[in-house]
Amino acid sequence: MYFQARWLFRLQNFSPNPIWVAKNRGPGNPTPGSWTKLLHYPFFKEGLISYRTVLVNEVCIEQDFKKWSNQRFWGNRVLNTLREKGIPYLLCHSGGKGCHIHIFFDAGGVEQVTGYKQLREKLFHYILNWSDIPEKYIGLEKPYDITSYAFSDTAQGHLIREIGGRKRQRKRVIKEIPEENNILEGEVIYPKRVPVWKIPIEVLRALGLEPKFPLSNCNFCEVKIPSEGIVLGDCESAIAPQSIVCLVCKKRL
Repeated sequence: MYFQARWLFRLQNFSPNPIWVAKNRGPGNPTPGSWTKLLHYPFFKEGLISYRTVLVNEVCIEQDFKKWSNQRFWGNRVLNTLREKGIPYLLCHSGGKGCHIHIFFDAGGVEQVTGYKQLREKLFHYILNWSDIPEKYIGLEKPYDITSYAFSDTAQGHLIREIGGRKRQRKRVIKEIPEENNILEGEVIYPKRVPVWKIPIEVLRALGLEPKFPLSNCNFCEVKIPSEGIVLGDCESAIAPQSIVCLVCKKRL
């Protein structure tokens, strides 16, 4: 229980929004019960949680194929893409019939312009397209379900099974997709840190999400813009409610 709670609080420190959690409804019913904010959840009284909401700054790829051979074949395509592009990730056995791939990202402030939902959607399809996942597998109630990114940034979010949560077995971190969907033995190991992908400006540019400003130097720290990244920031002036802010020296240009 302590290790799950410590991992979840690490996620909460990384997330700009509150994380919601839930337990199974009962011993024979692995569907989620009532939702509670993580910061209000009584771990010592209630024990392990089974579900949490996807972070707004997280791409969660839920694979759900009926045949485990497809799970392994297409899942390995996605994993190969992530490795080739140097994208950090967590691979988990869901505890049921599938695998989850978690990608926690840092967009360098671009989300202040685009919002997190657009980033999640673009990154989700960017990764699957680079992995040559057929379109027929992507969509609502398909093996690569889009509900994991489609929630708004102000909503409670989308629930997924959390590490340590039980269905057929407990969800756990794995290094590779196993050849068979067998019961995994041993202690559930929780990550010691949140693996964060700092999205390169080249990727943001390829997705049409890079800041749309002319190339110039910051007036204060001489950093090249937008190669080092700039965002729109709040301005106290009623005439200019938003202005350009340098991400390096944090001063308004």
